[in-house]
Amino acid sequence: MKIRYAIAVVLFIGFLLPVVMAGTYVLRLQQDTLLDELSNEHNRLIDILVAGMREPLWTLFPEGGLPLINAIRTDERVVLVRVTAERGVFIESGRIQETTRPNVIVLTKEIVFHDRTLGTVTLAMDSSYLLDALSFQGVRYLLIFLIPFMLSAVILFLLMRWKIISPLENVLKQSEDIAKKRLEAPFIWVQRDEMGMLGHSLELTRQSLKAAFGELENSNDQLQKEIVERVSAEQKLRESQDVLEVTIQKRTQELTCANASLKNEIKEREKVEEARRKISLKLHRAEKMEALGILASSVAHDLNNILAGIVSYPELLLMNLDKESDLRKPLEDIQGAGKRAAEVVADLLTIARGTTTVFVPQNLNILLAEYLRSPEYDQLISNHFGVVVTPLLTPEEPVILCSSIHVKKCVMNLLTNAVEAAGETGTITIETSCVIEREQTSDGEVEHSFWVLSIGDNGTGIADPDREHIFEPFYSTKQMGMSGSGLGLAIVWNTMQDHGGKVTVESSPRGTCFKLYFPSTDQHVLVEQNCGTMEQYKGNGEHILVVDDETLLLTLASKMLERLGYQVSVCSSGEEAIIMLQTNSVAAVILDMVMEPGMSGLETYKQILKIHPEQKAMLVSGFAMNDDIQAGLDLGVTTFLKKPYSMAQFGKSLQLTLTEKS
Repeated sequence: MKIRYAIAVVLFIGFLLPVVMAGTYVLRLQQDTLLDELSNEHNRLIDILVAGMREPLWTLFPEGGLPLINAIRTDERVVLVRVTAERGVFIESGRIQETTRPNVIVLTKEIVFHDRTLGTVTLAMDSSYLLDALSFQGVRYLLIFLIPFMLSAVILFLLMRWKIISPLENVLKQSEDIAKKRLEAPFIWVQRDEMGMLGHSLELTRQSLKAAFGELENSNDQLQKEIVERVSAEQKLRESQDVLEVTIQKRTQELTCANASLKNEIKEREKVEEARRKISLKLHRAEKMEALGILASSVAHDLNNILAGIVSYPELLLMNLDKESDLRKPLEDIQGAGKRAAEVVADLLTIARGTTTVFVPQNLNILLAEYLRSPEYDQLISNHFGVVVTPLLTPEEPVILCSSIHVKKCVMNLLTNAVEAAGETGTITIETSCVIEREQTSDGEVEHSFWVLSIGDNGTGIADPDREHIFEPFYSTKQMGMSGSGLGLAIVWNTMQDHGGKVTVESSPRGTCFKLYFPSTDQHVLVEQNCGTMEQYKGNGEHILVVDDETLLLTLASKMLERLGYQVSVCSSGEEAIIMLQTNSVAAVILDMVMEPGMSGLETYKQILKIHPEQKAMLVSGFAMNDDIQAGLDLGVTTFLKKPYSMAQFGKSLQLTLTEKS
């Protein structure tokens, strides 16, 4: 085999073939990874749909499931969502295109509620984007490896042709001439490298042989001289070979350095890609939190209006009942159920950032002690009597600016998760401590002081794939609907954001520890006053105007105010209230914040101030944003009361409104 062909075969076998095989293997791994990610996302989305569609199917109310399905459909890969009931299709969104049908993955799962199969959920996702991604990677690998290979092969071939093959062919031809004793024509070489020296040596050999053949009688000294010259030429050739070897070694070192630099560049690109992936996950989480917040805020007002009747009407009825009446216990149960439902709405509103929350100075140790004495904690420990909870509270006074209800809710959620993770005989540690963090800014080093609440268990820890998603709403490793709703850690995360703090998690096979960082404050803890009894907040016959678009709530407020000793007038809209106040005056106006259609409570109060500039008012609402409440306070509103409320809360807020100085 000729040298040129041997070099081509070696290059193909030694470089191109392994590169092609490695590229094919990497593409196959990427295909498997993308398919696994799509399958996991597919299963997670259909689990969310199964959990979210139980109540709409049970109540046969398809509009209740549309927000969730619309949120799922925002994913461009989802092409079809179909919910079927016993009578046929219940909800259907999207359809499968004929052009994408071969690339569509369809997954169907039953919806079971109270051991009854209500229907099925079918979710179809388009996987055609995987083909585009793999095609792009294939072309990329081809360009990365094939083009440098071809350029190197061409350059190497031309270099060998110029420097080695052509001179060797001339040497072979001249050697044949010498062998055949064709010594008349001189050997002409234009190269000045080692091959040129070899050609010059052949020329000397030709001349020597010609002289030898022409003068056989020359002495042995002349022949010896020619031998010496030949040896000298060979020595020079060896020296040239040594120089060539040194050059090759130097070039090899340069290529090694270049290869190391390329590896470093690849690592940097991998870091950039990982950072991009984390940013994408954060954006995805923020979008999900925003969607859930919109959903929570859209239903909170109506739910709290309904719950106001469930919570407050039993209180009115209980006042007129004998202590021994058979109806007292059912009414108390109804009132308790309404309060628990209001707490669920409050949990949802924690996810809707920007809702009205009051922050006051509180002792973190006292808040923990109050929860550890609560019925909820007693019930939790009674169900896990083998778990030991050890509080290690700082002897200092950890004062934080917070909403005590939300802080206790965070403690309850984290402690519930810790107890379940600890097993039958686990241990849990609750600790408070002070941490100083330093931040380098343009103005120098700044210190931030935090009070840290740590809740740790000795369970099996959180798996690495789950750790990135634990603060997402409705993401849970537990069975959906059986143990938790998937909102617990989402509520913790949003609460810490609202408090200007942060939450961190450390987990290993030896256990998990959550840490809540609350900014410390110099304010002093306020001494809380009891809400008092109804007798303390009775009126003196003052005339009160109640404005609300809900007939039930107008009736309820009227009965409460009459019971408290006030004269009452009611209006079902802001427009009606303005007409009444043009010819009448009242001691105070109680305004619902959200009234549809028509003017809102804030707009109504603005118009009332044009008629009665010193008019006292109180705002009530099942849901309101901080900006709306602040705008009302700036206009002169004294108090704001959230629905549902008790009669004592109602009476106290109205008394504060009436006694406030104009």
